[in-house]
Amino acid sequence: MLWEEGTEINSFSSIFDVHSSLETVWAFYTNIRHLEKITPPYMLLRVLDTSDEVIKEGSEAWLTGKIIFRNKWHSKITFFKPFRYVDEMITSENEKPIFSHWKHEHIFEGDEIQTRVIDNIQFELPLGVIGRIFRQYAKAKLRNLFNYRAAATKRLLEQERYI
Repeated sequence: MLWEEGTEINSFSSIFDVHSSLETVWAFYTNIRHLEKITPPYMLLRVLDTSDEVIKEGSEAWLTGKIIFRNKWHSKITFFKPFRYVDEMITSENEKPIFSHWKHEHIFEGDEIQTRVIDNIQFELPLGVIGRIFRQYAKAKLRNLFNYRAAATKRLLEQERYI
């Protein structure tokens, strides 16, 4: 992983395989608009603005959505090379993010037939001890989100094989 270990940092990982080429999956995930296609509708996720439609190192995105309550999210791609990138949340006084720290590593491994999608997330909840109490709740919400993302990715990209 690309980050230093911290005592209050929580981690979450998701791994799934999609029957689609590595190049197709990479092209899909590096287009910022993929987020609106693979996020559950109840989260009301929208890309408000982006510095680049196709992400690259340094790309920034401003999003809005509902995790527990509606909030804004500003992220930046801090590492990028073929088949791997990292996005990090940028906090600001105006956005009041639900996480006090968020770092998401995306890894893609595969060939012309199948791709493994690996997500490693490092996060920290605000409010110290109170935030730590909600750690398992946050992980359950992430598990639901990433299960949905896996199913949506498979539905969207595996169908393309047969078109």
